[in-house]
Amino acid sequence: MSTQQAPANSKRVEYLERVYEQLASEVGAPLNATITVGWPSKSARSSKKQRLGECDPQALASGRTLLTVSHSACTDKYTACAVLIHEAIHAAHPRDGHKKEFATDARRMGLVGKLTASEPGMVAKQHIDRWTATLGEWPLESTNPPAEKEKKGSRLRKWVCECGVIARVASDDFKATCNECETRFEQQ
Repeated sequence: MSTQQAPANSKRVEYLERVYEQLASEVGAPLNATITVGWPSKSARSSKKQRLGECDPQALASGRTLLTVSHSACTDKYTACAVLIHEAIHAAHPRDGHKKEFATDARRMGLVGKLTASEPGMVAKQHIDRWTATLGEWPLESTNPPAEKEKKGSRLRKWVCECGVIARVASDDFKATCNECETRFEQQ
């Protein structure tokens, strides 16, 4: 009988699920969470709004909790677990954003820095060490984000007459005259 080794991603998910079991009770997060390691939504990957994790509010509204930790946050257990702490606190306080109860719990759990981009401080690392003491090494594997689909250019060609009327036509051969100035359209 041969045993197959689980891919690093499923090992990471399992690792974070075990951490979450302990973390959820400490921040009051729902216990029925689904933890994923992947790429957050497309808007969360944009250069201006890049996020390391997401707590899906639509999933919360339907009675389940979906927490995503980005592959790019999985460089080490402290960063990945800090993102999980951050998202678990969102699950505990879904209408709070990064204010009031969220801020109180984030600081209590040892997250430091801006609340929208918090990092694990000394207290958070102590919590993480306690939660992961029996889990072994953090499963590390490099991953790359999904490739963006190549945008296709428009098939429409721009044609302009002397008076400035613009026509866009999906052809390189457009033999027409402007009704305003009665000149032929030229391709630009």
